[in-house]
Amino acid sequence: MSQSGCIGVAEASKVVTAGTYNLCFCASAAGSCAASSGFGVALGILTVINVPATPGGGVFACHAGVDCSLILRASGGLQGSDVIHLIASTGTCGVDAAVGGMSYTATGSPPALTFAVGKLVSGTYKVCHCPSVDGADVDSTACSSADEFTNEAGQLDVEGVTSLGALECLAGQGCSLGPWTGFRSSQRVIFIADTSGTGCSNVALDSTADARDAAGQASPRVAQAVSKAVGSGGMLELTQADVPYGGQWQLCLCPTYDGADADGEACSSTEEFTVTAGILTVLGPFVQDRICVAGSDCVLGGSLGGGFVGQGLSANDKLALTPFGGTCGYSDHDVDQFGAGYLALSLDGSSYIHNLSAGVLDKGGRWNVCYCAAGSLGAGHCTDVTHFGAFAGYLQVNGPTSNTQDQMCTAGFACSIHVAGESLQAATDAAILVPVSSACGSSRDAAMLGGGTVSVQSGGVLELSASDLPVGGQWLICYCVTLSGSCADDVFFSALVGVLSVNGHAWLADLAARIELSFRFFRAKGSPRWTGSELWFSDRKHRKAVGNFAAGTAEANTSSCGAAAAAVIFRGEEWKFLVCFRPSMPGHQDKELSFDQSSGLAQLMLSSAQLPAGGHWKLCYCASFVGGCDDDDEFGAKLGFLTVHGPNTNGLQVVCTAGQACTIQLVGYISVGDWIGFMSNDCGVDARDPSVAGDAYHPLLYSSGTSTWDATLPAGDVGSGGATERGGTWHICYCSSADGAGCNAAGDYTTRAGILTLYGPLSNQDLS
Repeated sequence: MSQSGCIGVAEASKVVTAGTYNLCFCASAAGSCAASSGFGVALGILTVINVPATPGGGVFACHAGVDCSLILRASGGLQGSDVIHLIASTGTCGVDAAVGGMSYTATGSPPALTFAVGKLVSGTYKVCHCPSVDGADVDSTACSSADEFTNEAGQLDVEGVTSLGALECLAGQGCSLGPWTGFRSSQRVIFIADTSGTGCSNVALDSTADARDAAGQASPRVAQAVSKAVGSGGMLELTQADVPYGGQWQLCLCPTYDGADADGEACSSTEEFTVTAGILTVLGPFVQDRICVAGSDCVLGGSLGGGFVGQGLSANDKLALTPFGGTCGYSDHDVDQFGAGYLALSLDGSSYIHNLSAGVLDKGGRWNVCYCAAGSLGAGHCTDVTHFGAFAGYLQVNGPTSNTQDQMCTAGFACSIHVAGESLQAATDAAILVPVSSACGSSRDAAMLGGGTVSVQSGGVLELSASDLPVGGQWLICYCVTLSGSCADDVFFSALVGVLSVNGHAWLADLAARIELSFRFFRAKGSPRWTGSELWFSDRKHRKAVGNFAAGTAEANTSSCGAAAAAVIFRGEEWKFLVCFRPSMPGHQDKELSFDQSSGLAQLMLSSAQLPAGGHWKLCYCASFVGGCDDDDEFGAKLGFLTVHGPNTNGLQVVCTAGQACTIQLVGYISVGDWIGFMSNDCGVDARDPSVAGDAYHPLLYSSGTSTWDATLPAGDVGSGGATERGGTWHICYCSSADGAGCNAAGDYTTRAGILTLYGPLSNQDLS
């Protein structure tokens, strides 16, 4: 209807056709308003526009965190001043307020209007359109209240996820994050160092590589410096390698968006990771290597012992120290060095530390410091090796790597000592000699090394001159690591290398036994061997050593080296052997001593005839430079012990009566598990005689009343041959179980202990 027509106020709400109308008024008090002629008062102009059909196909799509624009299209009814706002997907246009109180004015001109809505969080929204009219409120401004946005223009889906807020993982331990609401397949996340939560636009993933992986190799701090795919169900799985390091990161998600670059591939550049998905806190340490000194106390924690540095550390955290070259989370804690049980942390001020004592750090070496962060799991965590997957640094203990590097030199001769160690410093590290009865860290022996020190040479060598070793004896080689101080005081020489044994006059007084030699009497399966520094053959006229055996009881060994030799025990022979510590003279070899090239050990073969009885003896020797080795008092040095298993005599005579119980009693170096048998001929050659002792071997049992080892034959002893209770004579043959070979066959019974004589008839003889 044109402006020439008129529509009454009461009819205005019934207009359904777009157009322009005169708005006319009729006062009912003045007359009838039934006819148009009664509407004589003009109030103004009424314009009715078409409501646009559902624009944009009904569904719009945007990506979270990315600038978004909506385009409304309609064949009519749109105006350049139209406005839209967004409400929750469950709301009602014309009723519910806009999300965030925001409305958006159109740009462009009909039939297509563009509305720039900016960056939105993920979710689903209704698009409500206000067609540039002012209606419901009392002001005169169009689209100023929610009830003026009556036209539902469609649905907007913003792809992304809803942030999970604060997330937590434990360093070196895999963890699962999620699920995220709004997750869609093919989405990925990156980790950025900015944790302000202000957004994920124009970000860069954290590729800092100052962390270390479980094996101690350089590694990125988080997620291996790559984007990670969100898996099924909206879960993100992080492995041990993804979280090696304590810290905090913001998770930024790419909603399968391609727009920041020109490669046509979604999520190919960090600028496309626009959605804040959460803030991840990884509880655990930063990497801090620590250097300590063997033989000294050390505080573990921080590069200088000031305490571990990291994210969210607690008193419930623990440490495992694994051998260098191992892998945290897989290699076991070194219980031999640091004791059973994982190492607890203690609070020192505001820092967490662990104190390692000098006794624990008794030798040098390297270890991985593997860390278990307990986090919210509390004190019950950190109980399994897999919990210690975070590499917190190396523990390097400078000094000798073994405190049993025993050395042997000769008084009056130069000597080289090779020390195996960790990070030994040539020309600055040093060593002293301390009496063997004392301990490293105590005062040096002023008689040795000219009362001074010996500096470490390249390769860990200590070069001792002839004047450094004026006398024989035993000393502790005590080492000073430069890191522990200036080595100006004996207290800094706290690391034990080993025992230095110096052949010479003073040593003849007392030499602690360092070698235990065990042999099975009459079953020579090996020979005595001695270890030393550079054992060589030489002419007996040059640095020979002659050995003998000090007399003494089998157990007590009460005699001293230098006393009368046990000549009777060893067939009156003086046992000669060679112990030399210098290169031999070409062409001169002592044939009585053999040298095993494969093991580097000197050895002397002893025949069964030279070992007629069991017992325990001190092994004494004489070095030729202290005398002619002709007198017993020159054999004052003790090399070790010789143990011969067996009875103390091979001439035992046992007499019993056939048909009565018989007890055989042996004395000697005998132990549980030893046996005897009875043979008609040679021990160890023929089988046992089946006609005696029940055709069996008999175990030796100790009798405390008589201090003997006994075997009892019952009165009614029946042999396999049918003879019973007969008289006769048999060898008593002994078998020792000391070598573990067993005593099951006749060949095991090689030692003759004596003779058993049974008085009686040679066999059962029937008379008629």
